[in-house]
Amino acid sequence: MNQFDDFLRSTLSEIAEEAVPVNLTQRAVVAARRKRATTLAVAGVAVATILIGTPIAVAAAGGGQTPATPSPSPSAPVPSPSSTLPPTTVPTPSGSVPTAEPSPSESGPVVVPSPSKTKPAKQPTPSPSAEAPTASPSPSRPSNYPSPSPTR
Repeated sequence: MNQFDDFLRSTLSEIAEEAVPVNLTQRAVVAARRKRATTLAVAGVAVATILIGTPIAVAAAGGGQTPATPSPSPSAPVPSPSSTLPPTTVPTPSGSVPTAEPSPSESGPVVVPSPSKTKPAKQPTPSPSAEAPTASPSPSRPSNYPSPSPTR
């Protein structure tokens, strides 16, 4: 080693003897805890924002699915015994054709369909191998109405 290195080493040793020893462990632990708490707080706010904001955004956009509601099963229309009246029509202005839905430019009367009597559906015939009981007419359900088919 040279003379400069010896001088530098002795000067640094003298300075080190004058310095007060400090324990930096406590400061390092406090800083790490603060950083972790800040990170968790930011993550919590982000999750809360997403959980609250997403349904609001979907509702505002008009998207999403509607809740499940029971819907009537598609079946053949069954005429009511009191529907023996002819269809009712509302008079329309001359030169126009009656429609079921009003057009944007038309502000006149609209045809309102009334229930009409339809022919009763053909009653199902059971297969020869079917052992299920068949429906029979009763006073509350005359024989000209279709009967439900048996299910297995």
